[in-house]
Amino acid sequence: MSDLSADDLAVLTRYFDAWNRRDVDEWVGFTHPDVELVPTAFWSPPGTSYYGHTGLRTYAHDLFGRFPYLRAEPPELRDLGERILGCATVVAGTDRASATSRRIACVFTIRDGRVYRVEGYATEAEALNAAGRQSTDQFRLLFKSASDALFLTDDAGVFLDANAATCVLIGMSVDQLCGRALFEFMPPEVVDRAKKLLRDVHEQGQCNGELEIVSRDGERQSVLLRAKAEFVPGCHLVLLTPDSDASNGDGRSPSGPRLTAREHEVFRLLALGKTGSEIAELLVLSPHTVRSHVENGIARLEARNRLQAVAIALTSGEIKL
Repeated sequence: MSDLSADDLAVLTRYFDAWNRRDVDEWVGFTHPDVELVPTAFWSPPGTSYYGHTGLRTYAHDLFGRFPYLRAEPPELRDLGERILGCATVVAGTDRASATSRRIACVFTIRDGRVYRVEGYATEAEALNAAGRQSTDQFRLLFKSASDALFLTDDAGVFLDANAATCVLIGMSVDQLCGRALFEFMPPEVVDRAKKLLRDVHEQGQCNGELEIVSRDGERQSVLLRAKAEFVPGCHLVLLTPDSDASNGDGRSPSGPRLTAREHEVFRLLALGKTGSEIAELLVLSPHTVRSHVENGIARLEARNRLQAVAIALTSGEIKL
């Protein structure tokens, strides 16, 4: 169970326990009033969704009626950022003797301490692929208009996607970059340092450090690299900013949280593509207060603007999607 919070673990454990006891009222009680459940095709016709507590009760009564013996083994849970992957063996049949087992995967979204959305998949690979597509969509909202270089790499530092600023920095198109390693665009003397930073991402979940980038036409530029592991399952988010943006004078970003709890909420919603007015409505704040939190957060993160602040917050682990 990687990096799963105690609260999320508790609500999902109780959610499955109530299901196995067939206590529908208690099971529904662990879900958000606006919950949506999208089961696999094995349990319901393809394209079927159940909404709200009434919908969940309909789903449960139908399933318990079809399978008098129905039990889910304790799931293996994995934190995917904003969502949680749960893989479990489900045993179903008319009775215990005739019941058969099958492996299922579900992607859970938790909101306000309750299960907000459940998406069922036939395999873990399908679930991870779907979660990755959703996270990538959110990433595109952020990096599309960012003025700093933002890109995704695999474990070997190979480009998987990049924004326009990355293309300008290196002097190549996205198609030309994808499939090539970041180390190809560095002076030989800094490659070992860059590889150590990549190891830090694997071991610690994030990293930052000074490097040099060499563009296609040979121009060198000093940059501060920040990276966050597993921004999308199997992909790491990397931000490059001009070295003059380094925050401590020695090129290293401050360690430890810098945003307040409220700024954390605001910047996470910004990263999800929400506007200032939408954030104000969601957090029950005035637009002026939201602007103040954004301005204060930009100052704390020592960023030039809100887009760079969001990118820094993501790659430094201040927020996650």
